[in-house]
Amino acid sequence: MLLLDVRLDGLSGLQVHHCLLESPVQPAIIYITGCGNVPMAVEAMSLGAVTVIEKPLGECTLQTAIQRAVEARADPSRVSSLPPPDRELARRLALLTPRERDVLDRVVDGLLSKQIAEELGISIKTVELHRSRVLQKLNAASTAALIRMIVSGMAEWR
Repeated sequence: MLLLDVRLDGLSGLQVHHCLLESPVQPAIIYITGCGNVPMAVEAMSLGAVTVIEKPLGECTLQTAIQRAVEARADPSRVSSLPPPDRELARRLALLTPRERDVLDRVVDGLLSKQIAEELGISIKTVELHRSRVLQKLNAASTAALIRMIVSGMAEWR
């Protein structure tokens, strides 16, 4: 098992992970970060990380992550690197209109409202309206909470 900070001197944690993918040893990896973002978390999880934890680390959060990493190491086929499916999240995601889903996808990719508006060919006000509806339908208090919700339930998203 490897506890890996996203920001390291020299190589980043993600770069170290890429290097480890080339080696015969494949440790279960838990990322920690004080300055994470959604694209970074998505990349870490797609590389096979057990989880990504934000600093400051809560003792219970770290213990749970370590337990999952130990289980993943003992039987990789039994434990997915993704969190267990969240049926409630899947139900809420199904409530989104196609345009709200388009906006959500781009929010999670880290785009600003202006960039989303340009990509989708709609006004910034329309993007903000869709973002507001997404927050409401997914019962998220903020964009940060929305992103944490999506990252923790990645199996249901996209």
